[in-house]
Amino acid sequence: MMETRYEKMYEKIILTLLNRLLRLIVDHNIADYMTAKNDVVINYKDMNHTNGTIRGLQFASFITQYYRLVMDLLVFGLMCASEMAGPHQMPNAFLQFQDTTTEGTHPIRLYSRYVDKIHIYFRFSAEEARDLIQCYLTEHPDPNNENIVGYNNKKCWPRDSRMRLMKHDVNLGRAVFWYIKNCLPRSVTIEWDGSFVSVYSKDNPNLLFNICGFECRILPNCRTTHEEFTHTDGVWNLQNEVTKERTAQCFLCDDSMNKFHYRVRHTNGLGLYHIYKDCQQVEHCPDWPDDLLPRCHCQHTGVTGHADEM
Repeated sequence: MMETRYEKMYEKIILTLLNRLLRLIVDHNIADYMTAKNDVVINYKDMNHTNGTIRGLQFASFITQYYRLVMDLLVFGLMCASEMAGPHQMPNAFLQFQDTTTEGTHPIRLYSRYVDKIHIYFRFSAEEARDLIQCYLTEHPDPNNENIVGYNNKKCWPRDSRMRLMKHDVNLGRAVFWYIKNCLPRSVTIEWDGSFVSVYSKDNPNLLFNICGFECRILPNCRTTHEEFTHTDGVWNLQNEVTKERTAQCFLCDDSMNKFHYRVRHTNGLGLYHIYKDCQQVEHCPDWPDDLLPRCHCQHTGVTGHADEM
């Protein structure tokens, strides 16, 4: 599982390439109009700055979504993208392959992108992993096993739940990142410091990733020391859709859950406090329902109690 993000996507859009891509789907005059207003040069005294895509401008949302779609296709590869689209005479359904055999020929099993953050789940055979590592080490030799140094890890988990930095898994993680980075144009960059590659193997039973601010850890049932499932808050049971058998569990980090709870309390507290202030302004209004003001007083008391607990 690889998680990363496109660094400074708005500033690094190549408008010349974008104009050529837009001409494939819209009129060339509209394409020129959509790209002409961007890439503005700002001068101040002896300094100048060239801005990329201007946020909030007309068509800016469509431009970025369309450009990111092209980046997604580059990550997939032309072969996988064409197989997913299907033949021109009989295209496949949305995000569907023609058959299971065609889907299994590519190592990407899951791809998710939220704005500029992407998650890619790969499944390699032993031969595919060995070939990818060999290609990476050919370009970046590592005779002293220095790839382990600086390899990102999820330190929010206990030591026995983190990724174990074994030589084979570390090389595979760096090889996957190197492969995806080479699929993208040079203008679109992904940084190793802001990325994490979790490898599930015989030495690493946990699959770690972060999504929407939550640190998640997936542990299959076959890799647990005891076959009993954990039943606590922040634990999801994952089951097979066909057999309905629970095959794994997903654990959420306590720090992520606490941050989410504090954020919800803060939002609710602000909302209830504003309602209470509005009720104070209409306290002497005869048309206002008589029972609304006591309820707001009770809500404010509850919010104050929660604030004292925090």
